[in-house]
Amino acid sequence: MKKRYLKVNVAQAITEFEIAIRRQVATRIIGHYKSIFRGKGLEFESYREYTASDDANLIDWKASIRAQQLLIKQYVEERDMKIFFLIDTSNSMVFGSTEKLKNEFTLEMTAALANFILKSGDRVGFALFNDKVIKEVPPGRGQRQLHLLIRSLIDPEVYGGRYNLDEVLRFMMSHLPKDISLIIVFSDFIGPRNWTRTLKVLNQKIETIGIMVSDPRDRTLPQISGQIILQDPYSDRTILIDPSLIKNAYERYTKAQEEQIINAFKEARADLVKVATEKSFVGPIVEFFRRRARRWSR
Repeated sequence: MKKRYLKVNVAQAITEFEIAIRRQVATRIIGHYKSIFRGKGLEFESYREYTASDDANLIDWKASIRAQQLLIKQYVEERDMKIFFLIDTSNSMVFGSTEKLKNEFTLEMTAALANFILKSGDRVGFALFNDKVIKEVPPGRGQRQLHLLIRSLIDPEVYGGRYNLDEVLRFMMSHLPKDISLIIVFSDFIGPRNWTRTLKVLNQKIETIGIMVSDPRDRTLPQISGQIILQDPYSDRTILIDPSLIKNAYERYTKAQEEQIINAFKEARADLVKVATEKSFVGPIVEFFRRRARRWSR
């Protein structure tokens, strides 16, 4: 595969994400970001009486009914969270029909999330993978860790190869330290879907979240007359097609594939976030944070 230098604007992605997060914190929807990352970020300590200055979402209604007064939960933060990014760099990520290839879009997104976590004083580690782990960096703090992530992902030589998420998840289970707080998998999840059971086992040990990156051509064919050539990203086999003849069948097939991925995460009791390269990742990620914050405040 011919390598191409990545066209990214990391500074802009970081700034847009920080602005969006600050707005949510200001409206008291998210609060401290550790409440997003389940009980490993916040540990229940006790109840106290609700006051007018408190967020009503924090009221524990069951406890309040029993005590016959409004009560909210108080939490103690863990001092040191270790969040691990597992980033797909296989052939199918080096594709794009929009301004950004999927790997360029993912670089900007992971950099913005890493910056957010590192500025909160916690650690970020990461691994790049195709059909195996090709680079791994243990969790660390500070801007040096962010720069190391960006330098690793901007190197065109790390991209390409086949895809085997099952093998990579198995490796992570046996290799990662037990004190990892959270794993976030960034991938288009295009390829063999033999990883459902492994994801379920991993999520029981370490909470795992998937972020599914898609391009419009992953979901639909263009409205054009004439013929186009499609290429398998893993075998390099090509096929000549007329989009107008198979567009509906292609869309049914890709929708079924997406449903299989969604169901795999549901079966594993793991969260999945969908982002699309033709739109900003900021909205879906912030909305996911909102839902998580509400869930853990109940």
